[in-house]
Amino acid sequence: MQDRLVISIVDEKGSKQFSLPRSATKLILIGVTVVLVLLLASFFVMSFLMNQINDITKQKNEAIIQYHSIYQKNAMLKNAIREKTDELEVVNSKIDKLEDIISIKTNVIKHPQITKVDLQNISSAHKLLLLSLIPNGNPLKNFTKKSPTSERLHPLHNTSGVEGGMDYMVPKKSPVYATADGVVILVQENGKTGLGNVIKLTHSFGFSSVYGHLDTLAVKKGDFVQKGQVIGYSGNSGRSNGDRMYYEVSFLGTPLNPLAYASWNFDNFDVIFSKEDGIDWKNLVWAIEDIAKLQTLRVSSSEKYKKEAL
Repeated sequence: MQDRLVISIVDEKGSKQFSLPRSATKLILIGVTVVLVLLLASFFVMSFLMNQINDITKQKNEAIIQYHSIYQKNAMLKNAIREKTDELEVVNSKIDKLEDIISIKTNVIKHPQITKVDLQNISSAHKLLLLSLIPNGNPLKNFTKKSPTSERLHPLHNTSGVEGGMDYMVPKKSPVYATADGVVILVQENGKTGLGNVIKLTHSFGFSSVYGHLDTLAVKKGDFVQKGQVIGYSGNSGRSNGDRMYYEVSFLGTPLNPLAYASWNFDNFDVIFSKEDGIDWKNLVWAIEDIAKLQTLRVSSSEKYKKEAL
């Protein structure tokens, strides 16, 4: 009996005894240990799985937030595209007037009224819109001197300079700003024209502007830029004999007087209308007024929509 384990069970009916080998106790202890280990392992596995579920839930919430952000950005981009499309429709509706808007100098005598604009009836809002769409002001904030390129000799050929351009004497790496809203149609590094690193912007109604001898470029072809946006930095690239920045304003490929457009601003608004540059400003201002009306209508519709949403 020494190597056996006796278990006695007593109740109201009497007592019962069970005899088990002593080795069974070891099996019971092992079984209890295994159960405890399994329970402990299950606890750690459940904790790990819960942490994984929490991480997945967090990632899901972040993905939902990012989705909503992208959705809102897409909605804003669609709205911006729709606005630009509306403006282009207005411009395209005036395309049949293009020959009236521009008259080359040989036709100025036939159309003496093209420079007559009723400046008194142009509102401040329309002036600001006109100044945002057509190149005006200086493309640099700080410079030591500016002069027409026709007044200087070519640095290599010792001949007179280029008509229709202007040189700004400015320290290297000075910020260069777009003089009107527009689209970048040319970004050229060390081109064969002699202007070195050059940027060309196209603006509304056939205007364009060129910025040459740049050190570095801050935009790429196809970018939409706003008036006052940095597009590059001045330098001495190309056929330049010193730090400078070349600037040019054109209308349908015809160079304009850059000095006149550089001095044109809100406070000096009428200066440009006295120039015989062959542009029918009367019809152009009329087209600008139509765009302004479209913008006012769009703003009113947007405010009405916001009020209804609230």
